[in-house]
Amino acid sequence: MQKISFIIGIAALLLAYGSTEIKAETLCSRSNIKPGKDGSIALAGALRIVKKGKCPKKFFNLLDLNDLKGPKGDRGIVGATGVTGPAGPQGPKGDKGNIGEQGPQGESGGLVAGVPLEGVVDISIANTHACAVLTQGTVKCWGSNVPGLLGSGSLANSAVAVNVVGLTNAVAISTGLRHSCAVTSNGLVECWGVNSSGQLGNGTTDSSLIPVPVSGVSNAIGIGSGREHSCAVTSDGSVNCWGDNGFGRLGNGTTTRSLTPVPVSGISNATGVSSGYQHSCAVTADGFVKCWGYNGSGQLGNGTYGQSLTPVPVSGISNAIKVSAGDQHSCAVTANGLVKCWGFSGEGALGDGTTVSSPTPVIVSGISNAIGVSTGVTHSCAVTANGLIQCWGDNSSGGLGDGSIGNRSVPISTQGITNALNVASGTFSSCVILSDGTAKCWGKNDEGKLGDGTEESRITPVSVLTTP
Repeated sequence: MQKISFIIGIAALLLAYGSTEIKAETLCSRSNIKPGKDGSIALAGALRIVKKGKCPKKFFNLLDLNDLKGPKGDRGIVGATGVTGPAGPQGPKGDKGNIGEQGPQGESGGLVAGVPLEGVVDISIANTHACAVLTQGTVKCWGSNVPGLLGSGSLANSAVAVNVVGLTNAVAISTGLRHSCAVTSNGLVECWGVNSSGQLGNGTTDSSLIPVPVSGVSNAIGIGSGREHSCAVTSDGSVNCWGDNGFGRLGNGTTTRSLTPVPVSGISNATGVSSGYQHSCAVTADGFVKCWGYNGSGQLGNGTYGQSLTPVPVSGISNAIKVSAGDQHSCAVTANGLVKCWGFSGEGALGDGTTVSSPTPVIVSGISNAIGVSTGVTHSCAVTANGLIQCWGDNSSGGLGDGSIGNRSVPISTQGITNALNVASGTFSSCVILSDGTAKCWGKNDEGKLGDGTEESRITPVSVLTTP
């Protein structure tokens, strides 16, 4: 039976690759390393690689094989259906693998070994990276590190969470397009990554692989990072922004960029701030929401489509407790548990059962007990008082986490989440903090931004991992 399966496997390979000679470099690359049902490794390779029973040693160095355990007894690697696997990572040299069906990708079957990230108190996900604050005040990030998005002091990407250099007392985090910022317990703000428009706020345009302090801010309580700008809300209720000022996204009445923080006009009682792609919004102590910057899709919520260099009140909201500014839409949670959204709704991002954009707030269908909301590029997610995550909008990469692919114009529950505390949405992906202090993410997995040790997109939540 083993010989018959081998012949069938060789025939399948010849059909797949034809007469083209496939190099070992291609067949032994990460993209052809698949996990089996038992967590072992399966290699899809050409005939000559299979015959040799192994890949060149240098390619196995891409993995930490000591962390990958094969089945007891025959220590070969589980191969794809009908293909004899090469030597198992723990088996003696020259042993051949067992014949078997390729198992589904498991959370522990990723390219990088790790353990679940614990003690998470805040989380944020952007375009190609994500970051979390831990209980001890440290910050960890994962995903793309070009240039310096992870704050680790290097340019190496990481599909599991790695430490941000020098932060030991962080309390809040926000990831922008190509930079990140954290608030510390003593009211400072530190940022890292790209600084081409002054979005790091330290008076220069020099990018940084590690956190640098934002000039002139000493009493911050909240932070928002956008495309190339950032904003902080302070304990006295003011909002200060810095970086690129196209369309007036700094809110100071000009379009001139600033390498250091400038006060946003007309806000003195803010309790929270959120920065989107080219606009920002703040929620005030008396329940109003004010937004400023680009308004081409109505994301300022004031009933117009004209940009504003200073904050304008969002129509019809007087009891907001939280706000989130996304790419071209915004959402707010009200004191009575409703979620209201405004702006672009091409994929159902407003959650009202339509794909019709609106320059004023509409009520998201079916949610009456929300405690938080986060807007991504074209989808949004809310966390409810009973620990559920409800998402709506673009689901082309599984960003809603319901186990399917297909846009939703009304909220649907993210699969397997019943104890959520907070949610963050980014570019076609989202992350959640659970009541046990762990974190899970789902959706598009550019550069490993889901943190599960792989770069494979997920339609249901997977655990964020870190190095042991």
